[in-house]
Amino acid sequence: HSLQSVVIGNGHPVPDANFEKESPPVVLWLASLKQVKNPDIFIKLFESAKDLPCQFWVVGRPVDEKIHEQIRRTAAEHNNFEYLGGCDIIESNEYFKKASVYVHTGNAEGFPNTFIQAWLHQTPVVSFYADPDAALANNDIGAHCDSLDEAASVLGQLITDSEYRTAVGNNAREYGITHHSIGTIVDKIERQLGNLIVEPPEREGS
Repeated sequence: HSLQSVVIGNGHPVPDANFEKESPPVVLWLASLKQVKNPDIFIKLFESAKDLPCQFWVVGRPVDEKIHEQIRRTAAEHNNFEYLGGCDIIESNEYFKKASVYVHTGNAEGFPNTFIQAWLHQTPVVSFYADPDAALANNDIGAHCDSLDEAASVLGQLITDSEYRTAVGNNAREYGITHHSIGTIVDKIERQLGNLIVEPPEREGS
């Protein structure tokens, strides 16, 4: 038998829009501190963009001690780079509320839930590897960058042009609600279930 599959995607509760972004703006990196998440790329981006009028925050549970030490050392050496420790899912949403840009440096994976969290909290996503459904490439909700220079340029525009940053953030929230709210996902599931019309088996002798 051939099977037809439909990808529904993840759904998240839509947060109220009454949150305020930090000032100066926050550039957030949030993931476990391990090599596959490539936090060293975020440090390199910080070194390229550290003169921008913003703060760089790293949030993540220590897994690799060498990486943990590199993050702590960078934070100790720079006033605008902070390591804030690990967090759970509820706490992570508090960081996305405050951030103005979310930077994702992890290797290409499935659909990172952090993208959805960022979008729903009006936070543009700048990603080096992952771009599920080409969402970043096809919508003005952040950027999929091929190089450190490109990411630094995008970050510079988002940080120095507050009107542009607000517009992209609004686009991101609208995209997140349209494609990844709980209501949207439930509607998709119900539509698919409605398409499954199963004919009852014929009774013998009928």
